[in-house]
Amino acid sequence: MNYGDVPCYVFDDMATTDARSLTGYKSEFLAAMYNKYKLSFQGSNREPTPRWKGDRCGKRWSKKVQYFFLLFVYIHIHPTTPQMPHVLRLAGQDKGVSSSTFYECVISIALELACALDEIHYTDRLDTYNHSPLFPVGVVGSIDTFPIYVVNAKDSFMSGLLYQPKYKANVYKVQIAVTLTGIIFFATFLHNGSRSDCRIFNETWPLHKMYRWEYWLADRIYNSCQRLLAGHKAPDGGSLTSIQLEDNAIISYDRSTVERVIKQVVDHGLFKERPGYAGKYEHLKAFVAITLHMTSALIKAEPSRQRNGFGPWTHDW
Repeated sequence: MNYGDVPCYVFDDMATTDARSLTGYKSEFLAAMYNKYKLSFQGSNREPTPRWKGDRCGKRWSKKVQYFFLLFVYIHIHPTTPQMPHVLRLAGQDKGVSSSTFYECVISIALELACALDEIHYTDRLDTYNHSPLFPVGVVGSIDTFPIYVVNAKDSFMSGLLYQPKYKANVYKVQIAVTLTGIIFFATFLHNGSRSDCRIFNETWPLHKMYRWEYWLADRIYNSCQRLLAGHKAPDGGSLTSIQLEDNAIISYDRSTVERVIKQVVDHGLFKERPGYAGKYEHLKAFVAITLHMTSALIKAEPSRQRNGFGPWTHDW
């Protein structure tokens, strides 16, 4: 271990139960991410006298380590403000952090960590093993969006920008692209919920320039977007041919990878609660960035979360 590193068990010792049930991540994984990025964020300078009893070796960890852990407890459990002192607490504490401490100390770490994390790389799509038997060349991944529900905005104009009839609610959209093996290689957020998926893709085109031979998979709502294989839509009053149905089935099989990854990203209380998130925009953006990068790192760290790749060979056909 390097100076300042935390041991793999530290977050299990901090947890009132265990790290995974409170954060969605194993203690070993959280420790590895803390050790990797600990020099990239400082958090608040506020360092009150620790009340935590220490880990199994009797070592007391700084508030920076504790607030790092409580950040992920907040994202996963998503307590209301009155619930914070009961939920955002450590083993050995009768009472956890107050809402004022949360916004002063935990949020400051979230904002810095969101800028520091670097676990999503656009070049991952070009990995020589990122191939599928159905798409041996040319196709590098799939793209989709998912909603983050938010409470109705008081401003009617803003509410109109966020309202999405598909979800019958105010939402922000997150655009995410993953490789054929399930590695996140591109993401943009937060997009107004009223925007169509195709419009979001087109508006972010400068951020995801593609090679002349390159294609991604998408569902049929992206049918008019360039460089996306989105399948066939049945004509008005007509039906698809057997060949078109087979094309759709092939695209759908590999495109489903992005849906499985999205399920992992949103597997936290902050994204599941209804009517939705009610905090500040910049805080939500930080939480989304952190979760996307943490999920990307987790998928890379645990091959069982990935689909089998084939190769090695290039993508240029």
